[in-house]
Amino acid sequence: MKNNKLRTILFSLVILLSIFSYAFLSTVETPSTSIDSSLGIKNIEVENLPSNETLMPDVKIVKTAVELLKSMIPISQ
Repeated sequence: MKNNKLRTILFSLVILLSIFSYAFLSTVETPSTSIDSSLGIKNIEVENLPSNETLMPDVKIVKTAVELLKSMIPISQ
């Protein structure tokens, strides 16, 4: 009986938080987004890539993040 009440309370809490989140997000005004050219985003033409190189932006982002962390955190061996 106690477990059933706890489950009902938690489920009700999740539903209420979801409703409040939806209401909040629907009332907040979003600013207009514009692309800043100073961000240094590179344009890659897919036609000029070698056939054996696959374009995977998520892998490139992870590699860049790892290299950045390696330069920030000194690792002693």
